[in-house]
Amino acid sequence: TLLKLLMNKKMKKSVVVIGAGVGGLAVAIKLAKAGFDVEVFEQSEVAGGKMGQFVKDGFRFDTGPSLFTLPQLVRQLIEKQGGAGVGFEFQKLENLCRYHYSDGVVLNAYGDIERFASEVEQVLGEPKANVKSYLNKVTEMYNLASEMFIFNPFARWETFRSELGRKVARQLHKLDMFLTMHQRNRKSFNSQHLIQLFDRYGTYNGSNPYAAPATLTMIAHLEHVDGAY
Repeated sequence: TLLKLLMNKKMKKSVVVIGAGVGGLAVAIKLAKAGFDVEVFEQSEVAGGKMGQFVKDGFRFDTGPSLFTLPQLVRQLIEKQGGAGVGFEFQKLENLCRYHYSDGVVLNAYGDIERFASEVEQVLGEPKANVKSYLNKVTEMYNLASEMFIFNPFARWETFRSELGRKVARQLHKLDMFLTMHQRNRKSFNSQHLIQLFDRYGTYNGSNPYAAPATLTMIAHLEHVDGAY
């Protein structure tokens, strides 16, 4: 969005980017490729933002998220900007997260849906069918609306008027807009542990699962279906 704004205006070909986190680095790379003279300023000693780490007593600690999704976006960023030879290695996680609950319950969220559903049934007593049905629903929602809600500037009239916007409008009933995330999760599962697990996906974009629309349950698709790395 910033790149389009700058390219559409007759401006001097110099840009300052504040912050060398993931977003700052990405926009700096794109602007530099577009011909701008880019300067990046970062208050920390190293670039990377939440991708930071530190080592103590032989152990490495991530200072931000310890997993990531959509690795193809990083590859596209590198390759489209002429960095095809830049090394970028990643590995799919067999176990996305290990959840430790205050009552002592430990649940492994395996990357394989069948294995995860079996784990949930064995540990929490939640039928496998409920897990699979839920993930099928959020995947359908993701496939329908992610391009509009995640990969395009949503709050723009042009987005609503586009063919993509019209496609989504014809299937609004599938977006689960009239329930909150928590309400949808409570209707989908019997286990409070599992409700809590899927409620947490609202926090991925700073949302409150007790207030945000159930449309955002599509975020769970990224880890549980597309995979985490």
